[in-house]
Amino acid sequence: MLKNALGLSLVVGILGCAAPQRAGTPAISDSGSVGKEVAQLKETLARLDNRLGHLESEVAAASAENELTEMTIDKVLWADETVTPGLSQGKPTLLGHVKEWRGFGKMLRFTRQADQNFILEADGHPPVFANTGEGGRCSADGSTRYVMFWLDGDLVPNATYHMRPQNGKEKYRWSVPADLVVVAFDAKR
Repeated sequence: MLKNALGLSLVVGILGCAAPQRAGTPAISDSGSVGKEVAQLKETLARLDNRLGHLESEVAAASAENELTEMTIDKVLWADETVTPGLSQGKPTLLGHVKEWRGFGKMLRFTRQADQNFILEADGHPPVFANTGEGGRCSADGSTRYVMFWLDGDLVPNATYHMRPQNGKEKYRWSVPADLVVVAFDAKR
């Protein structure tokens, strides 16, 4: 009988050590550390949401379904480095508002497929070449949406330029109204 009791106590001892122990609720040291932890969790969730948004855009850009084959630049603004630092890449930069919208992924697809070269022309002045990048900048709902144009030179101050797309790819075409003009001022490039 003693032999059985010894075996039973060994089994209980081993299982007791291996069984998960219930941890007590950790004491909250102060509300400041809880606030920091909540802020870190919110930041992590925001990064994950951003990554999911990028992934969703890439999936949409990979599909030709419901794609844009023409995009119209209906307004241009000079990029402001104080609002979007690093956007200009050291070059004069225009933001072109696009009229059409089917989500960032479809805008991304179009800018990848279309000819990215434009010419800005003004009477009596040399042309200035510009190109777009892939994608652009937009708000989550698309109410604000722009493609970037990096100029390969400076515009002549106060000259009136017309923007002309090269449209070297037949299926994907940019459209710019004839009355859309770009004016360079000394204070803004």
